[in-house]
Amino acid sequence: CKKIFYTGSYYLNTLAWGDLDISVILNSNFFSMNDFMCITKEIGLIEGIQKINYRNYLKEDPRPIPIGLYNGIYLDIGSKIWKIDLWAVDETKIENDKKEMKRILDKIDSKKRELILEVKNKILTKSGRTPPFSGFHIYKCVVDRNMKNSSEIIEYMREKLFI
Repeated sequence: CKKIFYTGSYYLNTLAWGDLDISVILNSNFFSMNDFMCITKEIGLIEGIQKINYRNYLKEDPRPIPIGLYNGIYLDIGSKIWKIDLWAVDETKIENDKKEMKRILDKIDSKKRELILEVKNKILTKSGRTPPFSGFHIYKCVVDRNMKNSSEIIEYMREKLFI
């Protein structure tokens, strides 16, 4: 479907924990706030759903958070809990994300993918997940800064307060 876009570590094949990032286009012609609320209700009825954190970020926020609607969904699949981030954002945001994901994917070879996963696994929290938004900074270190050592990347991220 052209209106749904998978992003983040799932798209880049760099999953270190159960985390799925999905964006849908939010506009009055295709997908409205009412549609998002209907989907939220339907998701809540799925067996295994533990929790849904709904957030309305339609007003600009000083934090680096997309303008749109958000559901943080926690799904128990038996052996572990998966976190699904569902965003409803404008088409421009999705198109920009698609370009950035493609740019990163095109630059990740097997060696870089191994390094990314090594860093992610080293910074997993006690709850078994990576710190919020840390993946973005790991990709920047490996792809844009051409860093090749996991300790160096982690030290850099700590200095910059990314983790």
